[in-house]
Amino acid sequence: MTRSTPRRSTRFVISLALIVACLTPASTEAARPVIRVHADPVVELFGIVFRLAEAREFSTSAEGSAHRAAIDAHFGAFRDHAAVDLARRLRRERGISYDAVISLAHHIHNVRNFSLAAPLDPRPEHLDRRWDAASATAFINALRSFVNDTGYLAWWDGRDESHEALIAPLREGLYSDLDLPWFHRFTGLEIEGTLEVIVSPVAGASAYSSLVTMERGATTETNTAVVIGAFGDSFEGDARRIAVETIVHELCHPVINPVSDRLAPRFGEARWSLYPPIALAMEEQGYGEWKIVLREVFVRFYTRLWIEHHRGRAAAERFGQDQVLRGFDLVEILAAENPKLFAGRDPSVAQVIERSVPVILDRARFLAESIDPHRPRVISIAPDLVATGLAPGKHTLQITFDRAMEPGYSLMKLDTPFPEVSSEGRWNEDRTVFSIDLTLAAGTRYRLGVNGPGVGNFRGAKAVQDGRGVPLAPLPIVLSTETEQQRGAGIPQVVSITPAPDAKDVASGRAEIRIEFDRPMAASYSVTGGGPSFPKVVGDPRWNGEGTVFTLPVELQAGRKYEFGINGPGNTGFRGREGEAVEAVWVRFVTGGRSEN
Repeated sequence: MTRSTPRRSTRFVISLALIVACLTPASTEAARPVIRVHADPVVELFGIVFRLAEAREFSTSAEGSAHRAAIDAHFGAFRDHAAVDLARRLRRERGISYDAVISLAHHIHNVRNFSLAAPLDPRPEHLDRRWDAASATAFINALRSFVNDTGYLAWWDGRDESHEALIAPLREGLYSDLDLPWFHRFTGLEIEGTLEVIVSPVAGASAYSSLVTMERGATTETNTAVVIGAFGDSFEGDARRIAVETIVHELCHPVINPVSDRLAPRFGEARWSLYPPIALAMEEQGYGEWKIVLREVFVRFYTRLWIEHHRGRAAAERFGQDQVLRGFDLVEILAAENPKLFAGRDPSVAQVIERSVPVILDRARFLAESIDPHRPRVISIAPDLVATGLAPGKHTLQITFDRAMEPGYSLMKLDTPFPEVSSEGRWNEDRTVFSIDLTLAAGTRYRLGVNGPGVGNFRGAKAVQDGRGVPLAPLPIVLSTETEQQRGAGIPQVVSITPAPDAKDVASGRAEIRIEFDRPMAASYSVTGGGPSFPKVVGDPRWNGEGTVFTLPVELQAGRKYEFGINGPGNTGFRGREGEAVEAVWVRFVTGGRSEN
């Protein structure tokens, strides 16, 4: 089972959380949430600086947008400003991008004095973990200079009328159009207080949301803001429809993310059948992990359900076909099972996702066995499919396949530097495991293609196509080295594991998986595995008060072999509080006595 702190969603959408509360029926109308639709000078400032730094999520073309054209005309001469240089460095060294950018923007009250929602040290609970106090403070100080040097405040004040003309069509009737009670019925979510919808021309095709706890004297309050990118100059017609559906998408995330993460191990074997063929497309959309793709599948599935209930079946089918074009075939596959998934009276999100497990696993087996049984599949990658926080120096990239392969290989340079190759590629004796030694430079992100367009020397050994084996579907791998600051903090270490690895005669009955770390950890976790060898979970996972000991209640049968992982491919929930993932550990143990099976 896996649960990790929510990170990425979208149209390039990033969703962290929303406010969940219960309203009594008698007070629902009086206390219904206020939806405030507006443009925000802090969000736009952050986006402009990262646009100048050529961050792709803020680089939507100015064509068709007078707003982005005005941005480029006024700020284009400041591409070498110190704030822009710092944005480039933070993106390269700390991965500050997408939701991390918007997360810090939401912690600043206004652009005139840069007052903060809460002190940055210690880091606020809802500030993206890629920031620390030093990096956030340095960037805010650089923004102060940028505002003064570029005349930002006067420029912004002169945009009032054009912003209002853009926003007004979206604001009109938005509360009734969203139908917020629907979310309570189908997802269990209600929203308390003000929901801010921020329209951001610089965000273009992107959208984000963030939760911020603000300190106001002796009290605190929690606010939510959703950022909706403005692709063109009007929210009329289809542009408004898309914007509303994007907000719907965002409102689904806070309930779905934790449930999807918790149940992700149940879909384990589907990952290597369903993800590799779409990995390049997913990575390009910002979804570099199978777990994040699962979140997106269920969020888009519920978004499709909302569209069917509010716009009709034909509109839902059009939305579903668009998802297929984006690589989310599972949305339509699940939609075909709606009667089964929603059997009973208003089933919970957890029930619906649990019922989807056999549907998705059957699809994975169909793809693996029926469509192209000769196409090889990857069953594991070390360090990982997306490996971040790696130390600079030599690493062995190891790829394990589900069958014997031809002796050749194709590792492709994508859109980043290619690491120094320290050895020739090599195969094990039965050619199921490929290894190559790579030397990684400090502070560098590498994207490697395992095969690529028109290049496919990773092939199955069985000749079925013109005397050759079927090639592996192209698959991207990301390897990223950590910064000097991260190396100083080091990677968290496991101090002890109970039951101990390779233990014999472990007592059966109620027990606990207990993992102790050498430092306080983030409140997320990834206990990986599945099937009959995975211990039966009988209670909620928990951390001790210091965040150093994780406990998972389980029930063990006598005379059984059990196994589970601490982190694993695509699952890195066990992390230090600065974001460093624990190296994956696989634990096996055997209970005493005779099995009753």
